[in-house]
Amino acid sequence: MLHERTDIASECHALKGMELLERKWILQILHALANGRARFCALQDSIGELNSVTLSRRLKLLEDTGIVDREVKNALPPWVEYELTDMGRDLINVIEAIESWCAKWDVESAAPITVSVN
Repeated sequence: MLHERTDIASECHALKGMELLERKWILQILHALANGRARFCALQDSIGELNSVTLSRRLKLLEDTGIVDREVKNALPPWVEYELTDMGRDLINVIEAIESWCAKWDVESAAPITVSVN
C-alpha cells in the first residue's frame, strides 16, 4: 500500500505554535503579562528595548490569535490594558514546561539558539 506524502508543516500544530513563539519579543510580552494585566507603557517599560510600534504589532498579533485580551478604559485620558486570556494562560503553562525540559536536559549548552528578526 502506498502512503500519500503530506506536508508536515501544514499539519503540525506544534510547528505552527512554535512559529508564533519564535517571533521576536513574543516570549517577553507573554512573560510580562503572566504577572497579570498591564497597561501599554508598563509593558514597554518592563521589556526594555522594545519600541512602541513593534510592541503594538505584537500585541495585535497576540490579540488576533486569542492569546491576549485588550480592554479600552473610558477614562480621561482613555487608556488600554492587556491581559492573558484562558488560552494565553494555558500557553504560559506550556512555556514553563518547555523551560523545565530545557533546564533538565541542559538544552542551552547543547545547541546554539538563534532568534529570527520578524
